[in-house]
Amino acid sequence: MGKIMVTAGAALILWAGLAQGNPPDSLWSKTFGGASDDGCHAVVELADGRLALAGTATSFGAGGMEYWLVIARENGDSLMSRNYGAGDCNALIQTRDGGLALGGTRIVETDRNLNASLNQPAEVRAYSMVQDAEGNFALLGMAGVGEGNYDFRLVKFGRWSKHYGGESQEEGFAIAAMDDGGFALAGYAMSYGADKDVWLVRTDAAGDVIWARNYVRSGPDICYSMVKTDDGGFMLAGETTRRGLVADIEFLLMKVNADGDLQWTRCYGKNTRQEGCNSISKTYDGGFILGGTVINPNARDANMWALRVNAEGDSLWSVSLGGRGNENCYSVIQTADGGFALGGYTYSYGSGMGDYWLVKLAAEPVNGAQHEAIPSPYGFSLAPPYPNPFNGVVNLSFRTAKPGRYFLEMVDPSGRSVAKLFDEFAGAGERRIVWDSQGSPAGRYWVRMESEFGETQSAPITLVK
Repeated sequence: MGKIMVTAGAALILWAGLAQGNPPDSLWSKTFGGASDDGCHAVVELADGRLALAGTATSFGAGGMEYWLVIARENGDSLMSRNYGAGDCNALIQTRDGGLALGGTRIVETDRNLNASLNQPAEVRAYSMVQDAEGNFALLGMAGVGEGNYDFRLVKFGRWSKHYGGESQEEGFAIAAMDDGGFALAGYAMSYGADKDVWLVRTDAAGDVIWARNYVRSGPDICYSMVKTDDGGFMLAGETTRRGLVADIEFLLMKVNADGDLQWTRCYGKNTRQEGCNSISKTYDGGFILGGTVINPNARDANMWALRVNAEGDSLWSVSLGGRGNENCYSVIQTADGGFALGGYTYSYGSGMGDYWLVKLAAEPVNGAQHEAIPSPYGFSLAPPYPNPFNGVVNLSFRTAKPGRYFLEMVDPSGRSVAKLFDEFAGAGERRIVWDSQGSPAGRYWVRMESEFGETQSAPITLVK
């Protein structure tokens, strides 16, 4: 294991546009890496507020590509890191038992102490992965099916694998686990139109196709990231290209319903720049945060770009972050404190050719001021559950303003308590709790909290399997 070089610096906000609202402040940025090229491809928040970053590093080991996992404290300082051998890592998820799983050319599963209990070839060059209700991992990527041709390849690790595609080229980048045990797969297809088109495939639990939709537009379109929406549909994010004297690339956002029917399409960008979206996550208010890169052709540099939209796709704010080198955001999430974490790489800062780059944005202002976490001197604040919807474990947190007895439980739609999570005296401060839903059926639940002072709060949450 080589020495980890960690540097800190304020992220440079270059410009904000497309919307009337102001973006939240940049709180801090941290780099992680060695003397060679290291790039973060995924970031997740752990139950205790730490951030986990996974990607590919060439600074350590024999000098080739290796899986590299970094755990950062809430303030971004490095806590620990692990190498898991040769390979190209593209995906990171939290497992049902509170560990982590990394996917790419290999699949690695760790326990809570980051010790690897599984480390094997992934049977596919995976770009994304999920864990189903039974604890099995499913990975989506591409597989060669002939000279120059590729198909979507879905691997249910240790069980089966399936190919999806036609006579030309298809690549799968995003996967979602469905309530019926099946999967939704997204990427692009070239077999069913004149160019690259966004392609969405819905399968059953055995991997057999239920339906597939090809969304034909005027230029090449690619979906790189996908989330399920509260109405059972999907939000597909990626990039679209309008060809002219100079290729004009923009963020692409497409909303489709549960049957794959296209409901609306939005594009975001400026004609003088090129923007490509790599990641989309849901926000606590039902909207979305998108992350990717923005390129200024005149300056010939690239920066991270984050774009915040509401549930209808209307732009709320955007922000570009970076220096004089090249930066890219491969993963963006909203954190339990209401802020945002962006993970990717930087060539402007750090110690090597390229380093992991983690940027933390503050929570969004509310009516021109930061939201007060504690509603009254005698109250408490229940943070939105994360993730939501969730599969397996969910992170809960609350802050108390005054010492007293507090009670937290999970209730089903009938009001029946299904899990008592906290019932004790607590001083002023913050508490974090993880609920493991094992044994509970999929559906809608409520997190309910009560204090001895007579105040109650609740938050809806959806368990998917």
